[in-house]
Amino acid sequence: MLQAFHNEKEVKDKYVNRVIAHRKADNIIQGTGWEEGKGCAVGCTLERYTHESYPIELGIPEWLAHLEDTLFEGMEQKDAMVWPENFLKAIPLGVTEDQFDKNVKRPFMIFILEGLFHNFDIEEYPEIAAVIKDVIALHKRGDVTNDEWRSARSAAASAAASASAASAASASAASAASASSWSASASAASAASAVSITARTEAYKQYADKLIELLEQARG
Repeated sequence: MLQAFHNEKEVKDKYVNRVIAHRKADNIIQGTGWEEGKGCAVGCTLERYTHESYPIELGIPEWLAHLEDTLFEGMEQKDAMVWPENFLKAIPLGVTEDQFDKNVKRPFMIFILEGLFHNFDIEEYPEIAAVIKDVIALHKRGDVTNDEWRSARSAAASAAASASAASAASASAASAASASSWSASASAASAASAVSITARTEAYKQYADKLIELLEQARG
């Protein structure tokens, strides 16, 4: 059974201390996975760039590795440099896969989706608003079938095709309706693209702050 850091303090300390050492050595950089001893959040955590190794080495779901990576690349540099250690420190020992899903992924998706209502004209694009509300309801419910997720993704894609001005919002909704390991990171990236470039890094910082809050409470 997956448990954060395999429920061992020594494992958590190993990776936290590693990313701190990389920060102090100026090895944490945006835009590079892992190359010549330098890299991104994932790269400096594992000292190689393989998201799929998070469950094996750290006991952390792969989708969360993708999300950590996406937020790292979207932040301002000064925030990105401390992000890997803040991310790892926030995760309590022994969080299970079910707890990550229920207490982190689902509320994070809801947070992202609710924020989308500020990024387009709801009255002008009621079909987009309806899709987002439907996906939020599915995440709140939890026990959703694959057919229901497919239907939600299809509805988001159709809405995007008919309302290109709000396509980023519907793309985020479609990502949030995905069951793939990329869904949280893709939804965050799509939502951030719906705002101006100047506001984008601030959006990523808000997403990161929310994720830290949820991770700290992941055990419920």
